[in-house]
Amino acid sequence: GIETSFDWRTGPWAAHVSYPYSHSRNRFGEINQGEWFPSRHDSPHDLNINLTWNFSDGWISGMNFGYKSGQPVSMALTGYDREDDPFNIGGQIGSPPLIWDRRNNYRLPDYHRLDLFVTRHGMNVSNLKMDATFSVINVYNRLNVFAVNNTTEFWHSTSGEQITVIPSYRFLSQLPILPMINLRIRKP
Repeated sequence: GIETSFDWRTGPWAAHVSYPYSHSRNRFGEINQGEWFPSRHDSPHDLNINLTWNFSDGWISGMNFGYKSGQPVSMALTGYDREDDPFNIGGQIGSPPLIWDRRNNYRLPDYHRLDLFVTRHGMNVSNLKMDATFSVINVYNRLNVFAVNNTTEFWHSTSGEQITVIPSYRFLSQLPILPMINLRIRKP
């Protein structure tokens, strides 16, 4: 991989931009027919932008933006039923066996998020110094996926003889837009 970084300051403005581009691959003889596959930590793109503006004495505002390639995950293509426990009622066997094409054969959607903040520094209240920050996390309400739950669905034929096992996935995402107030109190 390669990483680039850029810092810039002029007057009340400051910016930091970083962008690493990298790949991480694995290969094991007994996994994926011995072929290379993306590791769990393979993330080709990872962009971070931080911008701040000191727009008045004691006031600062800014933004943080992050973009990251989706994480590789293994998703089953199909599944099959077992004769000894076709509906997994016994619970001893576990979930129905699933059929995998390749290891880490799918990528989660790309992650990106914008956060904004405004901070008032150096307020004096009862011999204490205070800093107050109002921030909005995930400004444009992006539902970034951070986990996948695997479930299995059973489909029965009309005659009742044929059972099809279909893997199903539920994507879990981060919290939606989140406004926050932070108060920092310190002795003068």
